[in-house]
This record gives sequence, structure tokens and C-alpha cells, in this order.
Amino acid sequence: MTQKRRAILWMIFSISLAVLWPVSGLSTIIHIWAPFTWATCLGMVLLSYARLRGVEHPIPCPEIFCLLSSHAPGLMFSFFLPSSKVPSVDEFLLAFDGRFFSYAGEAVGKIFRQHLGLALLCMIVYLALPLAGTMVYLALPSLNIRRKYFIASALAMSILLFFRICPAAGPAFWLADFPFTIPILAAPHSRIISSVILNAIPSGHVAWAVLIFWFACRYCGKVTQIAMGTFCFFTCLATLGLGQHYLIDLIVAIPFAAILWALVHRQWRFAGISMLVVLTWLVVLREGWMLALPPVLVWVIIGMTVAPFTLHGADDWAGFATCAGLGPAALHLSDETGEPESTPAQATYPSAAL
Repeated sequence: MTQKRRAILWMIFSISLAVLWPVSGLSTIIHIWAPFTWATCLGMVLLSYARLRGVEHPIPCPEIFCLLSSHAPGLMFSFFLPSSKVPSVDEFLLAFDGRFFSYAGEAVGKIFRQHLGLALLCMIVYLALPLAGTMVYLALPSLNIRRKYFIASALAMSILLFFRICPAAGPAFWLADFPFTIPILAAPHSRIISSVILNAIPSGHVAWAVLIFWFACRYCGKVTQIAMGTFCFFTCLATLGLGQHYLIDLIVAIPFAAILWALVHRQWRFAGISMLVVLTWLVVLREGWMLALPPVLVWVIIGMTVAPFTLHGADDWAGFATCAGLGPAALHLSDETGEPESTPAQATYPSAAL
């Protein structure tokens, strides 16, 4: 079978799935958000179309990988983290949010109720994560970099292990009148919350949005950088306003994203430091130890959590200020050898200038 014929068959498969799956009722079984499934299917269509444009993929079936990586975690929760058996620590996270952030998520949620257009925009962005991730992947200028991106996607499945350490659902899933009625928790404790998905901390949506933003900043052109920076901002806003996460979930997502980034770029020491930071946060939040500390000290610890990754990224991710002035196929030195990772001649995707 020729490469063109294979590409056409994959294109037919992806388009058929994009049309039939969201309207078949399967999306309500496989995933609770039908639009999220549709965004995944559109990502698959783009991957199939890229075959027709001659894009080389690091694995034989990226469409299937896109589908599985988006939906496999949702299927595994009922076995790995059944909410009917695993106590949730949502009360500890809500108490932390109230004591140190004045219920930031609830404040954003009230803004969403007053400005439905903003709420709708943020919801669309939130559910479009698979599509945005695919678009950044196709904007990467070489096969080697796309391979790193795929490895990072596979490693992201490890987030299930972190969910197990500090299981929580998010405020909208257990507060009946979110964001208007917030209970006063004088003595928070773990408890069973049935029929929820315990995937709050770290925030997988924010971690992945941050990661694709870093890939865009280092390897893509100015348009993609700005688009992904905007996407990352609205994703963070959506996670709070829709009640999917607490603010601390977003903070812990940054070092988790740094774990994935460091591993695929062979920065073993930084990956270990990032892992230690995430694990420490999960344990102290689960046990409620932070609640006894003065706010100023906690804010300093939060700053120390976020700042090292931001400063590390200033050099390693190239950032807006540096990358924005470079051409779409600008040279980047590899982490180990110092050789260029891509050149204009190596860029295989016609839209890499994005």
C-alpha cells in the first residue's frame, strides 16, 4: 500500500469518527464531555491530513495515540481511583483555598455567572485541549522534536499516580451551590464523595496547557507562541471559574509539567527536583499541615515553588522575548550535544512558520 493511499484511508477513518462518535451516544460513555471527544476527533483529522502533506510521524498510528491518550485516563478512574472507596481530601483543599487565596475559584466562578460570554469562551478553550495539543505538535519543525512531544504525552499518563496520593474532585463536584455557597470548614477531613472523578491535583489540563506553551516557545514561531500563551491563560481561568480545580491545583501543575519537560530533554537532576516538589506538596496538602502555617510563609513557599521553573524556563524555553524575534525554523541547540536540533532544510511541515 502506497503512503498516499494509507494517508487517505486514515483520513476517511478520522473524519468518520469525528462525525459519528459525538452523535452516537458513545461519548457519554467514554467521556463525560462530548465536546472534548469532538476536539479529540478533530485532532485526529488534522493528524491524518498531515500525512497527505508529507509530515513524518514518530509512531505509525498517531491518530490512535491521540484517541487513547485523551480518553484512557477517564476509563481507568473507576478501577484505579474509585470514588466510592477512596476518600477525597477536597475539604482540605477548599480550606487551603479559603485561608490563603480568599476562595479565588469561587470569585472567578461568580464572574462567569455574570458574564456568560466569557464563561462560554473559557469552556470552549478548556474542552479544546486535544485539538490545541495536536496543532502545536504539527507546528513543530522536525521529526526529532515531534518524537519528544509524543514521549511527553505518554509520560503524562503518570499523573494518575499523583492523583492517588492526594485524591480530590474539585469544588463544583461536591459543593451543591458552587460558586455562591461555600461552607466554613473549621475541621476539614477526608470523606467519601460518590460518583466523582478524583483528578483535581495536580491539574492535568493546566499542566498540559503549560507544557504545549513551553514547546511552542522553544520550537515554534511567534503566532503559535502567542496563540498558546492565550490558550494557557484561558485554560487556567476556565479551571477555576468552572469549578474543576482549586487554585493550588494549578500551582502544583507547573512543577508536574516541568517533570515531563525535563525528562524528554534529559535534564535528569531538574526532573528529580520537580518530582520532589510535587510529591511534597501532595503529601502536605493531603495531611492538612499547611493550614497551620501563617499566610506569609505559605505565600513564600508558593513563590519558591513557581519561581524556579519560571527562571529555569527563561533560558531553556527561550520565552516570548527571545523566541518572538526568531524565524520559524530558528536553530536550537540540543540538550546533550550542543548540535542544532532543526534547520530550515529539516523542517518537514509546511506550516512550521506558525
